[in-house]
Amino acid sequence: MAEKKLEVKQILTGKADVILANALTWLEKRGGRSVLQDMKKMKTHAGVALSMFSETRDVAQCPIVQAIVKRLNLDNEQKSKYQSVWNLSQLTRFILREGLGEGRVLMQKTMGLIVAFSATRMVELAAIVRKNIEIDQQQMRIKTVVKKRKKPKEFVITFMRRQSICCPVAAMEKWLNAKECTKEMNEGIWLDYDKGRILGGIGCSKELRKLLDDIGVDQEFAGSSVRHAMMTKMRKEGATQEEVNEATRHAPGSNACDIFYNKPMTRDLGALILKDSEDNVVYGLGQTHLLGLTLNQYEIILNTETPQAQVPRLARLVAVRLVNLKRKNEKCAMKKQ
Repeated sequence: MAEKKLEVKQILTGKADVILANALTWLEKRGGRSVLQDMKKMKTHAGVALSMFSETRDVAQCPIVQAIVKRLNLDNEQKSKYQSVWNLSQLTRFILREGLGEGRVLMQKTMGLIVAFSATRMVELAAIVRKNIEIDQQQMRIKTVVKKRKKPKEFVITFMRRQSICCPVAAMEKWLNAKECTKEMNEGIWLDYDKGRILGGIGCSKELRKLLDDIGVDQEFAGSSVRHAMMTKMRKEGATQEEVNEATRHAPGSNACDIFYNKPMTRDLGALILKDSEDNVVYGLGQTHLLGLTLNQYEIILNTETPQAQVPRLARLVAVRLVNLKRKNEKCAMKKQ
């Protein structure tokens, strides 16, 4: 103000976004050791002050100001919540092995599948009510509202019916028919079993954390990390950034998924250490690296009443071959005695 000999009245009657943009440009040209810090402070504090006397609600978010902010990277550096993320396959394998269950377990697994197939935020998950759910023979549609820059935006999340236990449509149908699930059309469908009321966003995250405890996922991950694991899984399987943005309701062109969610998957380092020492030692026949099963596990495959369709054909053939070789070795040993 002193350098340009401006009065307060001149500033308040001008365009707030232009004034802030000019001030940032002036600071940039002036330079100095702490120029970026000074510009960050000016963007924040001058932006708030100008917004108080301007018709523009948030001057710092105006396009002309944001162009300077992005060019100089003035936004505070945002860090992702996790540096790595667990493998979403742990969830699907657990449900395939244990089934959907009943009661609270059913609710937790239904919530897990909904988030796993749609990257639903915890607030969105808690806001699901019966009247916003439509289910037919092919798919399920859930209406949801996401706030973008404080403006609510409606979305319809579509789930396809799948021929698998890990089907979010079948799981939702089962939960909606459960006696514990509310039958009121305008009430949230998730029940707080401890307090006997409808769950909020934090409560949904806690229920998902209980599910992760059953699966064996590390305690550092909150229940909401199912969303992180879903986006990481999609990118690792080859989905493009735009496909992930569309599936997770991010803006076109956004790279938020890669910056904040797509992280390396955690691995059991202990299992890697024991991998070659413990696995598949079979009577001098070497190791069956192909399937990763011991001879005892092959015998279990053959001796249990598991339907043949659920056992891979190659696994069954290898099992038969190895068990026959074992019996032959045993007969040879008896003859020598």
